[in-house]
Amino acid sequence: MFDVSKLKNEIDQKEEKQSHSFFPFLQGSPYCILGWKKYRLFNNEINNFLSEFNKNFDVKVYVYEHEVIHIEDFFLWGFSFIQESPDRRDELSDILINKLMVIFKKYFYFEGECFLNNHREGFNNSLTPDLIKIYIDLVVSFEMEVNLKYNPPKTKSYNKSDFDMSAFDEPVKVSEFASIINEHMALNSTDDLIYRFAPDGYFSNKFRSNKYLREEFIPLLEFIRARKISEEAYIKLGVQDENYDAKIVDNEEELIIEITLGAPKHDYLYLSATQSNGVSVLPLKVLAHLKKEIDSLAGRIILSIEKKHNKNYDDERLLLVVVQSEYTYQNEAIVVDEVLKEVRGSISRGNFKEIVLMFGSKLHTL
Repeated sequence: MFDVSKLKNEIDQKEEKQSHSFFPFLQGSPYCILGWKKYRLFNNEINNFLSEFNKNFDVKVYVYEHEVIHIEDFFLWGFSFIQESPDRRDELSDILINKLMVIFKKYFYFEGECFLNNHREGFNNSLTPDLIKIYIDLVVSFEMEVNLKYNPPKTKSYNKSDFDMSAFDEPVKVSEFASIINEHMALNSTDDLIYRFAPDGYFSNKFRSNKYLREEFIPLLEFIRARKISEEAYIKLGVQDENYDAKIVDNEEELIIEITLGAPKHDYLYLSATQSNGVSVLPLKVLAHLKKEIDSLAGRIILSIEKKHNKNYDDERLLLVVVQSEYTYQNEAIVVDEVLKEVRGSISRGNFKEIVLMFGSKLHTL
């Protein structure tokens, strides 16, 4: 029989040494509220202060952002640390919150303190049942060891045959290209489903064919659909044999496409990092990791474009930058708009005929 009192005691013991301070944003992510320029200043001040806090008190504070999906535009920022002594825990919490208040008031207008701390009076009464559930998951997961290393299985863990790259050794019609991709990605069996979410499957870089599928072939198919390119056109994939990623020939018109991924540096860790480990909210340390990844997204997109500029291609080609939806809250419009503003404000078209950012199936020309 499930022992509720035992579970409560375990949570209470964990909570006793944990400090969690929360700031609610009720009008969307601060990245969008402030705009990218002010957000960079704000975020840098926060990170610099937390670095000093760690240096002065030998306490690491994890900062993270959580979208409360059942409440529109509600984002919760959390600042959490562990301290065994209750008195020291509360003292450090006060120092932390007081300094954060000073920084927050430089960028946001709000009345009262606004910060909630789990050891201050009235904390539980300030949370709705849904937020209490989120809070409990954060408490339970805080000390959980999370896998932030890329460790795919040594032997293949799924039965589905890997994508046959040789299908594109020669030019194929767009209609055939789409058919081959769609057939491989269809979810018609248990094996198909296992492949899609296996640690070494579709979202993994372990096998070359999966990397090409995810980062080049499927985005290219979405591009073809969005641009309404004729099914009778021919497509030649460069893979590793040509100095381009794709060439589309439609009658006498030719389009050379260079494809690059606009993703955080540690994107390859996303699948292993986001295994939920039995909690409905991602583990606290994973949320902290993902905040850093999300914060780096625009800069990484800019860097990927600059690297392509440095290659100085001598032909006319289109640069397609593929942006993963995991870092834009599933391509939430206001987040995408702000990323586009930041990239547009920092990059030029250079020698490219066109630079296109792809968010899911939507294209945005710089």
